[in-house]
Amino acid sequence: MPLDSIITYKDAFFTLDYSLWYLLALSLFICLFSRTGNNRHSRKIKSARKALNIFRSISEPAKKFSYIRKVNPFVFEEMILTSLKDSGCKITRNNRYTGDGGVDGRAVIRGTSVLIQAKRYRGHISANDITEFSILCGKSRKQGLFVHTGKTGKQAKLNSIDCRIDIVSGNRMIALLDGSYSGLWEHRGCINTR
Repeated sequence: MPLDSIITYKDAFFTLDYSLWYLLALSLFICLFSRTGNNRHSRKIKSARKALNIFRSISEPAKKFSYIRKVNPFVFEEMILTSLKDSGCKITRNNRYTGDGGVDGRAVIRGTSVLIQAKRYRGHISANDITEFSILCGKSRKQGLFVHTGKTGKQAKLNSIDCRIDIVSGNRMIALLDGSYSGLWEHRGCINTR
């Protein structure tokens, strides 16, 4: 075999078609500069806005509960934050959904800095979840808003008795998501006590 008929890697590399070079460069650019985590976050926020609009168009409370229990848990978190933002609260969204240390977001509600925990339950909420969130709020020296779709049992209520955490469920959760509820903590006379 003659030497001039052998193609080296160097020759093959430089003789690639320009469209293939363009495709390679574009792929590299997308891999290096796309921020898939933020894109996912943006999609969940947009989904939350759509879900809130649907939720707010439903008139019967039972159907609202049925709808909200089918929503993606991350979209539910974003619905709460979006609803608070719509109500004029300053909110801070997390950069990610998992590994958030038990805090799904933050808000300033009437001058009070609040940590937010969202849970989509079907049955009773875990009293342990309330205890852990209460401890987290205590360490952070902040109040907590624990919003859930389930049922609040006696032990869960007892675990939040110190006014550090406001458990929002049932009609209060519906009102919060509808944007028509502003009585956080006031039902227990606890607002701004810490």
